[in-house]
Amino acid sequence: MNKRQRNILFVASAVIILMVLFPPFHVNYSSEIEIHMGYSFLFHPPKFQDTLVSTVDIQMLLIQLAAVILIGGMHWYIMKEKK
Repeated sequence: MNKRQRNILFVASAVIILMVLFPPFHVNYSSEIEIHMGYSFLFHPPKFQDTLVSTVDIQMLLIQLAAVILIGGMHWYIMKEKK
């Protein structure tokens, strides 16, 4: 692994850590209504109307993590030394 690949791995890892620490939140207000609450620190979720505590939107978080892994992996492969 060369220096560029290490840098890409470091940046992708840092982005993943930040994405997990500040995930997307949402509130299921009723069976038909889902309200996106934005991003917040993992241990301080936003509240809806000061009563409903929002939950982590796992589906969106997994999509974002997959995108970072895919893009980071492609850049890592492109920067591979040619023999």
